[in-house]
Amino acid sequence: MTTLNPYINFNGNCREAMQFYQHCLGGELSIQTVKGSAIEDQCPPSMKNKILHATLLNGAVFIMASDMTGPGGVANGSSIAISVNCCSEEEINAFYNRFAEGGKIIDPLKTQFWGGMFGVVADKFGVRWMFNYNKNEEN
Repeated sequence: MTTLNPYINFNGNCREAMQFYQHCLGGELSIQTVKGSAIEDQCPPSMKNKILHATLLNGAVFIMASDMTGPGGVANGSSIAISVNCCSEEEINAFYNRFAEGGKIIDPLKTQFWGGMFGVVADKFGVRWMFNYNKNEEN
């Protein structure tokens, strides 16, 4: 089943925010830092303790977050993207290409270090959409 989830970017306080959301919503919090990840060697030492990816799961509540931002950092209105977890390679390609029409490709759709296909598009209205398809997980 295809799902939509918020993905929130923070300026270095992802851990604090996600712990607060866990306090508010309950659930299981999972946090992965840059240190120990596949991209650790590509990042400056100051980034090692930043959050690469965090998830909070409680039933149908699924929030994802990160301290990883683009060169401009996080500005009001640009800190949340909609993450679309797709069911097939065909679906991710169709969605990604449709949303890219008249928009801006932020991260080209490709296989990433974790083995899933992933890409990011800002649609023609400026909304960021993150598309993910993990071939190794059954949906």
